[in-house]
Amino acid sequence: MNANEAHTFMTRLESGDSLRMVVGGANGTPICSAEAFKKHCELNPEWGAKALGLVEHNRKLADNRKGKKIYTETSTHCRRGHVLAETLITDRRGRRYCRSCNHETIRRGIEVTPAKIEEIKRAFITGMSGTDITSRAGNRKSIVSMPTLRRLKIEHPEIAQLQYQYARTQQARNTLTSSQAVVRITPVIIKVLDVDTPRPSSEIEVYIPRAGDVEWLYSLTPRYLSRSARDDIVNSTFLELSERRIDRAGVPACVKTMVTAHNRDNPLKAYGDIRTPLPLDAPAYLDGTMSRVEIVSESLWS
Repeated sequence: MNANEAHTFMTRLESGDSLRMVVGGANGTPICSAEAFKKHCELNPEWGAKALGLVEHNRKLADNRKGKKIYTETSTHCRRGHVLAETLITDRRGRRYCRSCNHETIRRGIEVTPAKIEEIKRAFITGMSGTDITSRAGNRKSIVSMPTLRRLKIEHPEIAQLQYQYARTQQARNTLTSSQAVVRITPVIIKVLDVDTPRPSSEIEVYIPRAGDVEWLYSLTPRYLSRSARDDIVNSTFLELSERRIDRAGVPACVKTMVTAHNRDNPLKAYGDIRTPLPLDAPAYLDGTMSRVEIVSESLWS
């Protein structure tokens, strides 16, 4: 930097500008780069000592003005103006945040991912109520909090429509059509769906497909069954999962029940044991036409 640039640089630091504002061009054109500033400090130690002191002082002032996600020891106010001496708390992981801001965030709900929105929609379709979604049941955790669900229903009205369509009781539908509802539903526009199946347990979580689920389901079916039979069992199990009648832990027992029912309904296609013996007129080999009785008679009389 030349003498004029150094004078302008020092004037802006004395006025309270941070180093990033001076070298980045905020509130005006940049005077020089950060590397040029450091080089000038080395060549002019007295000027550099004063400038570096102002840089550190202005940095602390900037932190106090804007607040930080993890507040420093020198921060006096958060980004929304709350006094940190009264509201600053530290969690178990050592992260520091403003209690008042945190309470405001909880009250107004938080942003969620599109996958979480689809999970909420599936929860309503499979018979969950708003209370089921926002509370725990057994080992199942809540999906979202009540403020977040209210916020999502305002931002995505189709969620409230699904809640009305799949509501199990008239009282729940009346609540959604009242003037106090977060998103008021017009019954003339939204048609109620008649659900005559039993309501699944609220402890069963919403099924979220994972990579490898198809292979996992096929691995639970016996290999002696035909491909079409295995396909039917896998499809039926996937339907049970999607409609929230079973959870992942109940899949093996569900597949076993379906295999038993298949063998009972199709004794000729069973594996063949003392409980489901093959008849004597059944083919002895899959690729042959000779029956089992013919083999037995030839063995006896030959």
